Amino acid sequence: MEKSIKKITEKLYNWIRSNNGIQQSDNVIKVLALLKLITLIDRNRNEDEIKFIQNFIRNNNPIDYRSESLFNCILANSLILDFGSIGQIEAPLEYSSILYEIKDANPNSVNGVLLNCVFEDDNDKNEISSLNFKIPMFELDIIKMINDVLTQIEMKSKFGTCEVEYNPVFNSKIEGMAIHAMRLYDLELVMRSLRALNYLECKESLAIQTGLDFILHQQCTDGSFGDFETAFSEVKNEANGEITILQIKLETAIQVLWTLYELTKDKNNLISRIFNSHKHFNQIKT
Repeated sequence: MEKSIKKITEKLYNWIRSNNGIQQSDNVIKVLALLKLITLIDRNRNEDEIKFIQNFIRNNNPIDYRSESLFNCILANSLILDFGSIGQIEAPLEYSSILYEIKDANPNSVNGVLLNCVFEDDNDKNEISSLNFKIPMFELDIIKMINDVLTQIEMKSKFGTCEVEYNPVFNSKIEGMAIHAMRLYDLELVMRSLRALNYLECKESLAIQTGLDFILHQQCTDGSFGDFETAFSEVKNEANGEITILQIKLETAIQVLWTLYELTKDKNNLISRIFNSHKHFNQIKT
């Protein structure tokens, strides 16, 4: 599996480097986030790859964080802290400080939980959270129901950074959600479902094993993930069609690497690794 993931990251990296459209300004945060995940999964970067990352940061500095998801912004920010020059990390450090200051502003929101997970101390991770699933008996919008359940798991488990007590009878329901998402070819929902099972420590789940195989078979020959060209064949005739597909592929790749990292790295939870492993993190917290 480790060799397979290494090949996946190599192909993704080559896709980023060879596609000029990926390196346009509208995609900067996503590209930086994806590069951060690649460096987390495969830390053996050669000099040429490091130079590419540094040049990409330099050519797109300063970064506009306003139009992207918080998760992608945190990843992108962390990459700049890792590879940016002294002058380039000043703004990311300030951004990190702002996030740290507002982390308790809305603790019951998904972003609030995410920020607390990123910035919490290791000794705060021994708590056990109780999860009482709220799954409606009759729900016409199945996708909404699945998203609501996954959000419950993400928030209660703090994205896998704390243990959750729950009735294991629900494992089969969550596995069913993952399989349903695969049938719909909703890749983002597949990834969230697999991570949710992992947060509940269903390591031996058949859905996780099936899901891993499913993920590995979604990589295209160019290194990207997902066969969206067919679904967007009509959109591609419009001016922004190619950009739309590219943005979806970048986001899908981020979700894939996030999921692979957590499913194959045993106890290495991605959220808790983003800043805690970085030398600048203690400066932010103090």
